[in-house]
Amino acid sequence: MQQEFHQARIMIVDDTPANLNLLMDMLLKKGHQVVAFPSGQQALEAASKTPPDLILLDIRMPGMDGFEVCRKLKQDPDLQDIPVIFISALQDVSDKVQAYNTGGVDYVSKPFQPEEVYARVETHLRLNRLLRESEESRRVLIEELPDIIVRFDRQARHVSVSDNIRDLGITEPGEYIGRTHRELGYSESCCRFWEKSIATVFDSGEPLEEEMSLYSGDNEGLIHNVRMVPERDSSGNIVTVLAISRDITLQKQAQQALLNAKKDAEAANQAKNVFLANMSHEIRTPLNGIDGVMQMLLSTSPTAEQKKFLEMGMQASKRLTELLSDILDLSRLEAGRNDIQENLFSLRDICDVLTELFAITSRDKGVSLDFNLSPLLPSKVLGDATRVRQVLYNLLGNSIKFTSQGTVSLDISPVNSPEQGKKNLLFTVSDTGEGIPKDKLETILQPFTMANGSSTRRHQGAGLGLSVTHRLVELMGGSISIESTQGQGTSVYVTLPFKTHEEAGYYEQGHKLNVGQDSTGLKILVADDDSLTRLFFQKVLEGEGHQVVAVEDGDRVMSELAMGEFDCILMDIEMPGTTGDMVTNSIRSTDGLGSKKNIPIIAVTAHTGPGDREYFLKKGMDDYLPKPVGIQDFKLMLKKHGLMQS
Repeated sequence: MQQEFHQARIMIVDDTPANLNLLMDMLLKKGHQVVAFPSGQQALEAASKTPPDLILLDIRMPGMDGFEVCRKLKQDPDLQDIPVIFISALQDVSDKVQAYNTGGVDYVSKPFQPEEVYARVETHLRLNRLLRESEESRRVLIEELPDIIVRFDRQARHVSVSDNIRDLGITEPGEYIGRTHRELGYSESCCRFWEKSIATVFDSGEPLEEEMSLYSGDNEGLIHNVRMVPERDSSGNIVTVLAISRDITLQKQAQQALLNAKKDAEAANQAKNVFLANMSHEIRTPLNGIDGVMQMLLSTSPTAEQKKFLEMGMQASKRLTELLSDILDLSRLEAGRNDIQENLFSLRDICDVLTELFAITSRDKGVSLDFNLSPLLPSKVLGDATRVRQVLYNLLGNSIKFTSQGTVSLDISPVNSPEQGKKNLLFTVSDTGEGIPKDKLETILQPFTMANGSSTRRHQGAGLGLSVTHRLVELMGGSISIESTQGQGTSVYVTLPFKTHEEAGYYEQGHKLNVGQDSTGLKILVADDDSLTRLFFQKVLEGEGHQVVAVEDGDRVMSELAMGEFDCILMDIEMPGTTGDMVTNSIRSTDGLGSKKNIPIIAVTAHTGPGDREYFLKKGMDDYLPKPVGIQDFKLMLKKHGLMQS
């Protein structure tokens, strides 16, 4: 393929006229511009005025030989890149080596063949042209980059800079060449940074990446990411350091803004959490009083109409409590604050509690409540008993609410687990209720969604229960699915992973309780700063045949316990002076109390946040009842700890 011709300006330096004429004639015929000089001095003067594209240089010439001419060319920054081809009758290898060492790119021996000379001329013109094009492309690329590109020598002087260095506002690009940062008036810290970094790269031969702040010119406060790499010559020696400096000020400002926003969000979230905790406490405490008063009134032989009104009030109080719990749970789940607390527990115990909780409601509706536990279930599993109980409570409560006749059942059975060391359990809650429309199945697990959300719906609620259940199941690493046929019933399938007792290697711990005591005649110490709550607890417990001593603060607890004998303590947490958990710690650590230091202590509190139960147990309490509570809650708790017979 024919190559594209590029006319070049070629200089010939030779003191032999015959050689000059032969070379000039050949190159002119090829279309090049040619200038010829018989001496080196004339050639240097002409080249300084109009640099040629290539020089053909003889060695032996009067006055200044070719080696000296070449050295002077290479010392001139404007001429040092011109390719020089030596043409000489010298045949010794040392002469050829010297020609290359002084900067020559090729060597042709005399007598020469014109075709050979021309071929070499064209080759080096082409190589030089490609080099210039490459350098131009590199320059254009560098100029288009937003980064500042700088090349340094070992003395930290600027060898070359990109034009956009003027954006720093110090001086023009040309003023940088051959000068250090100190000579350019940069700050002391900036000068030390560059001097140390450049020296490190020269000494280690390894790339270096750092961040630096600029405090010079009009750009004080700029932050740059600087990457420095060593540049080596053909012998492997480091000759310069190339620095690529990128302005990351906006990126750093954005990062700081994100950090500030994160801190603000965390502070706001913390404020919200404190508010929710306070509201929970402040709402649950009077709710407990309202509920207690209505329960006490029920024990005063009211008329049928009065009893109906009281039961309606208690039902409204219960709905308000459930709504409060759902809102708080959903808020905590969305904030990612609900942690899983693993404890060893029995699934049968959870079913017994659920049976007690829903026995009256299901009986009043005429709905059968069945619990079926597979014989293949482990006796105990390791998991979050509180969350499991809450999930099953929500699902069973939902089923009973929407079932007017027939059966509600809970089936628990093991299923294959793909993960070694874990056992998956399937919880199936089924009912023969009204079912869920097909168009609602996909959204029923979302917050505030109900199968019938119209103003004419027959069932009350905020549509949060299933959403909270869904989030809790996912939090425990499980899955939930729903099958429903409208008019026939619904089945909810929940799969949860657990560890078995043997795999977990856990053992039960706690204070020794008075097991098997008589079901009546317990002496109970009640501690609560709310007078209405104390009155309610005292009345309902005395109504069950127990003796009750009620006190309003932690100091009275210690004095009463020191003077008397009690079977258990029902302890509030928020009390003036000494809080309930502090009192518990004092009881457990007071050797002077003797065996009474191991008395069962039940936290009865409006603190219902995630981890509250675990915190109180860790502080030495034996169990936990969230307010509001009723006589049924007390009965279950006392039976659970062996203080009353079932």
